[in-house]
Amino acid sequence: MDGVVHPERPYVLSINSDSEAGLRAAEPSPPMVSRYTYATPAPCNADYRAATDAGLHALVANFYNDQRNGPHSWELLNRLIAMRAQFTYALGQGNLNQMARCLAWAETNGFAVEQVTGGKDYPAADISAMLEAETAADTPANETSELPAERVDTSEVRRHGTGAGTVYAYGYASIPDRLQVGKTVGGAVDRIVQQINASTPDKPKLLLEVKTSDCAALEAVLHGILKLRDRKISGGGDEWFCATRDEIESILRSLELI
Repeated sequence: MDGVVHPERPYVLSINSDSEAGLRAAEPSPPMVSRYTYATPAPCNADYRAATDAGLHALVANFYNDQRNGPHSWELLNRLIAMRAQFTYALGQGNLNQMARCLAWAETNGFAVEQVTGGKDYPAADISAMLEAETAADTPANETSELPAERVDTSEVRRHGTGAGTVYAYGYASIPDRLQVGKTVGGAVDRIVQQINASTPDKPKLLLEVKTSDCAALEAVLHGILKLRDRKISGGGDEWFCATRDEIESILRSLELI
């Protein structure tokens, strides 16, 4: 089997057959992973049980009925499999930097956090703290007097939900009917600070923060509904809409998400 995912063979088994010594020698890079694809789940599950019974580390992925994979190419799904293996290895090694890179890749390519983590518990708070520390260390000396939290007005933010991912909405007091609706696997304030520059009209105002286990899916739903309502701002990028916080919260309530 070639190990390449395609529609006719959507069931994937990834096996790391390296020895313990091989794992140590591979640090800090992830070990080599062999991938096998199947047309049906039964042989995939049988091989998975055989691998785990033999003491090998194995992962199973089913890309057949996962609706989140619809917009993605099969080439990108192959990359997702590799990222999932890298994340699992980094989690076992406690490598926060590698985990952060995998999560950032997921956000950039429109995948949910859990599609990379496989639903495993991981130190999300530690990763966020590490990224914040790195941002502070990279800030020029003449900018350190103003921390990220001071560059964004959070005095009126409303917060909902739980989960590792975040969907947020922010805007500016000078244009109250314009909001950016975005997602991040880190902190909303840090994400906003990454986007603002000297040409912004005034201090950005974070108005809504919704925690979720699948920020990519929630963002896509909100964007889709707002586009259907003809609220997309032409020429304003993919995330700017003519909307209010109350309207977004109303959509979330109609979906029973808050």
